[in-house]
Amino acid sequence: MQALFNIFEIGDSESQVICARSVANMVLCDQVRSRSIEYGALTILDKGVRLDDKDGSKQCVKAIFVASSTQFRMKISNSSLPLTLLDIAMPKINVERYEYVMRTLCNTAYDIESRVFLQNETFILKLIELMRTNLTDVAAEYFAVVLCVLTYGYPNPQELISAGIVEALAILTETSNTKVVIRAAVNTIRALCEMHEPAIPAMATPEIMAVLKKACIAEEEEPGKPTDGSAMYNIASVLYLFSQDGEKTRSRTAIPDLLDLLLSLRNCPSVSSVHAILLSYFVCSLSSAFYSVSA
Repeated sequence: MQALFNIFEIGDSESQVICARSVANMVLCDQVRSRSIEYGALTILDKGVRLDDKDGSKQCVKAIFVASSTQFRMKISNSSLPLTLLDIAMPKINVERYEYVMRTLCNTAYDIESRVFLQNETFILKLIELMRTNLTDVAAEYFAVVLCVLTYGYPNPQELISAGIVEALAILTETSNTKVVIRAAVNTIRALCEMHEPAIPAMATPEIMAVLKKACIAEEEEPGKPTDGSAMYNIASVLYLFSQDGEKTRSRTAIPDLLDLLLSLRNCPSVSSVHAILLSYFVCSLSSAFYSVSA
């Protein structure tokens, strides 16, 4: 491996491509993957994904994805690779290579032990920047899942607010209305509000209310099929948190979307009687503000 590393460092562009693809082949091989990674294969792959040779770069990205599906996902997340992958995905790249990037980030973020290395401002800012720069329908699901799992246990939730997570959730749900995206967005909203009280007024915006309304519509759009109780409960829980935060937050959410949400939740059996009572109180306390807005 040291010899390959030396070749990559001092060789010409053609030699670098041959070297990177050789290392990628070793990582893609079940029999030698572990030994290759232990001897530094990820360092060469980190450089290989940046190569101008598209096929060589794609092979390196695929090798990293395969490694992220194994016990080496923590080794990947605790390196410069996640930021490198975000960098190469910024411009319009090959669809398959882009998907490997997002699937790798999902693997590393979903695992509890490896996600801690991604729960920092640098990664979040770059992730949201990529979302603004190069977002596709397919990628929206990966972005939504990554944002959702990274929110849980995030050490400084205010960083998520400052990084623009409210705008990011709005962009995601405008780009894709699949249930994966919608449910992940609602879970993110609820998690952030529950673990960081100062986040509640920041999340009580028309954009977030629109996300919650889309979630209700997504759960009700299949006639004859029961709605997902847990999804509707999460929506009710967010509104409950808004209702308990204070008059200012209640007033900010006194918009037509709120009434639509409450009407949808009213007949949902998964919303407990306690939530129903509190939500009714929410409506009563907002009635005057709501009608003034409507007028």
